[in-house]
Amino acid sequence: MKANRKISALGLMDKYDPDIIDVYVGGENLSTDSNPSPQDDTYRHLSFYAFGVYGPEGAKIQYGTLEREQPGRYQPIFPPPFSPFPPPWNQELVVQAEAWDRAEAAKARQRYWRTPLILFALTCYTTWNAGNGYLFALAVMLILICHEMGHFLQTLRYKVPSSLPYFIPMPIGPIGTMGAIIRMDGRIPNIRALFDIGISGPLAGLVPTLIFCWLGIKWSYLVPVVANSNEFLFGQPLIFDWLTYVIYGPLPRDVCLYWHPFAFAGWVGLLITSLNLLPVGQLDGGHIFYAIFKKQSGFYSAILFYFLIFLVIYFQLWAWSLMLLLLALMGTQHPPTQNDSMKLGFFRTTLGVATLAFILIGFTPNPIKPDWEMQTAPEKFWAEERASGIGNQA
Repeated sequence: MKANRKISALGLMDKYDPDIIDVYVGGENLSTDSNPSPQDDTYRHLSFYAFGVYGPEGAKIQYGTLEREQPGRYQPIFPPPFSPFPPPWNQELVVQAEAWDRAEAAKARQRYWRTPLILFALTCYTTWNAGNGYLFALAVMLILICHEMGHFLQTLRYKVPSSLPYFIPMPIGPIGTMGAIIRMDGRIPNIRALFDIGISGPLAGLVPTLIFCWLGIKWSYLVPVVANSNEFLFGQPLIFDWLTYVIYGPLPRDVCLYWHPFAFAGWVGLLITSLNLLPVGQLDGGHIFYAIFKKQSGFYSAILFYFLIFLVIYFQLWAWSLMLLLLALMGTQHPPTQNDSMKLGFFRTTLGVATLAFILIGFTPNPIKPDWEMQTAPEKFWAEERASGIGNQA
């Protein structure tokens, strides 16, 4: 089977393992007599036949076979028996290939680090600029880093190529970010690898999330409720209410919490984790759900997706319309792994079900809405807290 790709030099061949290749240095043609198969990052020996090779002026300069021993190093070996060109091998082609390989590797390293670092810096700024103080920004970024590093370290463990985390800044709104993602190779080796990669992010992010919830609630203020605040009201999930009850006991109806920045950051962590655990498509919950139910997960995920649409319409939760649109564009189905027949095991299955069930206590259907009817403190209190920048409203 013939496969054609545009190529400008030899170095791109480190991604493929073809049998026979026609290469034109500085040209645009590349063809192979076999389907290219992805190479792993161990850079095993890579051999290919290069004949009819042309230089910048169009003069034929080389032919024969190159063997790639490691990044940036090529070893010439004899031409194939059917080659119409006689030996000897010209070293100029080896030098040319190695120079191109080093240049492309340098560019790839820049691309690998540059965009994630820029997005990280922008997200640090937008979370700080959201108006909740540097403690809030620090806590939110730590939660996101722990979440994404949970995924990233597991991709390294299972040798699944992935990017660094891409943090998503949001310059408007009280949060300053829409979370973070990593780009991951779709060829997951087996069902256990998929499960471990999917569940490690939420579990790693929940550790600092719950710590900040506890400390933030403990360090928050109890303030009187006053009408007409013109502020945002944040819906509290069950686990947040439980922690508040454990620390303060039942609160009177005319008293509520004025959140410490850590409490607000913990609330953001609960929201992001719960959304990611939705068992749909390629969200974290989708990975876990597919690992547990395999091919049957597609049917269940589709039913759940349409049920979510019904809930949004019935309860008029229009703020979730964009989320549903994104899920629809992403798709509710999950691609298979390279080995779906592997047993997940009792421990992973139990942990997966328990983690998915966290949505019931970590999610709130009305996370943010304007509060035109109540205020959590007198106007003087609001002015003082805004000036000090140490809190947010519950």
